[in-house]
Amino acid sequence: MKEEVPVTADKENLARLSFQRFFRQYPIMGGMTGTAWEANGELWQIYQRPVIRIPTNKPCIREMLPTQMFDTMSEKYDAVVTLADGAE
Repeated sequence: MKEEVPVTADKENLARLSFQRFFRQYPIMGGMTGTAWEANGELWQIYQRPVIRIPTNKPCIREMLPTQMFDTMSEKYDAVVTLADGAE
């Protein structure tokens, strides 16, 4: 009404299909994500589809550093600057 478009009657919904039931209709599904492995159990429970883990092409070079806690933001920023200076 606001846009001066004629108002029509509500449409009747003849069928409903949830995402879960929709995806279960397809025997083969494919996709890539970095987080599916962690949700493996949930994906099997809902969709009855396995998750296959494919190893990375190159080894991970990420270095896991210990967790650090700081009393003040100033101490935190000083640690960031010190870490950045050592990376050069």
